[in-house]
Amino acid sequence: MLNLTLYDLIIRFGAYLLVAAIAGLLAQVVLRAMGGKASPEGGGAGYGVFDGVGLIGALIFKQGWGRSPQPEPGSMWGGRLGLVVWVLVTLALTLLAVWGLRYLRPTIASFGTNVFTQGAISILNVSTDIGIWFALISLLPMPPLLGGNILLALFPGLRPAARGFYWPGTALVALFVGLGFAEATLAPAWATLRNWMLA
Repeated sequence: MLNLTLYDLIIRFGAYLLVAAIAGLLAQVVLRAMGGKASPEGGGAGYGVFDGVGLIGALIFKQGWGRSPQPEPGSMWGGRLGLVVWVLVTLALTLLAVWGLRYLRPTIASFGTNVFTQGAISILNVSTDIGIWFALISLLPMPPLLGGNILLALFPGLRPAARGFYWPGTALVALFVGLGFAEATLAPAWATLRNWMLA
């Protein structure tokens, strides 16, 4: 049985928002650097990859994910290979940015030991776990995840069907996380990344 306090939920909520904002911004920056642009069907050029169901996963299990922006077909250099590179570079940079957050802790701690500074430090601490899970789950080749673009790069004929796959895909990812399959299959990768990030 889960035993989460309101404080735990607030910290996880803050950590998810931080990680999703970083991932969304980096997804757009890398996309533009590669000459691409977001498709209007995929939500346009918004920077957020916020996903309500992914947030719930982060709150309950610390295993959240985000919605992927959809690049316009053929808009980036490298074509289908470029799409795969975009996904991998975005998630690698997201992990690197989450790793770099640890260097903010001393600055935040210098403001004292009040509840706000303690909360901010807790958010940074939890963002490591949530960020790693966010990257690993988002790498899965399933729309609406960022890794769904890898599937579309391999099978471009699926693009029209993928547009209507948001809710079924989200339900499958939620089941994958909620039933413990994510932890069972991805825990070794998560532990390796976590050890590297906390070293």
